[in-house]
Amino acid sequence: MALEKPYSIYGATVSGYFRVAQMNVVYNHGYNDPTADEFYCEFRLDAVNGPEGNPIHGGNNLQNGDTWYRFMPEDTLISGVRSLPEACYNHLKTMDIFSEATDH
Repeated sequence: MALEKPYSIYGATVSGYFRVAQMNVVYNHGYNDPTADEFYCEFRLDAVNGPEGNPIHGGNNLQNGDTWYRFMPEDTLISGVRSLPEACYNHLKTMDIFSEATDH
């Protein structure tokens, strides 16, 4: 599973495939204050050049979307942990930087 969108690197544009490379589910208990409880999913993307998967090094990673993201996987709580990677991709598609991306 990946999202494809252009990746700008040193003045050139390549076909960037963005894949979830690492994912963490974080729960911090608020102890005596239940309003301080935290629950979220954070994940990191890797950008590769085309479907063959050669890593893209250099350029402005943050501007291209190759960075860490955090979101509250509300729908995932109902469907179970198996769907967390899909939830990460669905979250990306709601962001402007990935609005033109296509599924692969």
